[in-house]
Amino acid sequence: NLVELKPDLVVVGGGWPELLPPEVIDLAPLGAINTHPSLLPAYRGTDVHRWQIRDGVSVSGITVHYLDRDFDTGPVLGQVEVEIRPGDTPQDLSRRTSQAAGPLVLSVLDRIARAAPQRVEVSTQPVGGSDLFPRWPWADDDFIAIDPGGSAREVERLVLACSQESFRHDGPWIQIGSRQFVVRTAEIRAPVAEVQPGTLVIRGGWPVLQCGDEAVILRRLQERGPLPMRSRSVSGRRFARNVIGRSNYISLTEGNGR
Repeated sequence: NLVELKPDLVVVGGGWPELLPPEVIDLAPLGAINTHPSLLPAYRGTDVHRWQIRDGVSVSGITVHYLDRDFDTGPVLGQVEVEIRPGDTPQDLSRRTSQAAGPLVLSVLDRIARAAPQRVEVSTQPVGGSDLFPRWPWADDDFIAIDPGGSAREVERLVLACSQESFRHDGPWIQIGSRQFVVRTAEIRAPVAEVQPGTLVIRGGWPVLQCGDEAVILRRLQERGPLPMRSRSVSGRRFARNVIGRSNYISLTEGNGR
């Protein structure tokens, strides 16, 4: 066990889901450190890449900090910024922050080694600097529902934030008549002239959701069902032919009537 190992320093990998007990944090004379995928004190908690993309922030990052008695509140040892690019998914952001984390951790470990047997002198984080973000609420129907009357940017960010490696899980959905469809990929486009917000139309063979000043092309969809989902995802073009059909439009804000 850890007591028998007598570590000089405890290093926790990013994504550890539980608070370590005080006896573990206080075990090593040089302390315990953690790598967190944001620029603390912003975005404490878990699933932070999804929350950052959903909120539309432009900069994420990596923080190495000492562990204390709460989640992600310990003194900061080092940080590096990582840009959030247009169209980024949580997976994209995770890859780039992971690449940035390695050199930062090595730099921090070097500082700790040079300061030993003392600990590195660092400033504490501001009190109340950020809310604690919870796990992504996949089971909350209202949260992951697409608001056809909302903004195109909000729709695109929700779809990006819900990106997954497998389409067997739930995601951002829209109601069309008695059927529900999960939108797997989408992108912003110019608004459709003379079309009311909340209307789904076909343009160039693709389903386009008109949202205020802009519109969203629905590139890939999947009929929603019990988990794990067995239905296949289909391209927006196929969806347009089979679901919207010859009417060329569906109002999603007026009882989903055609």
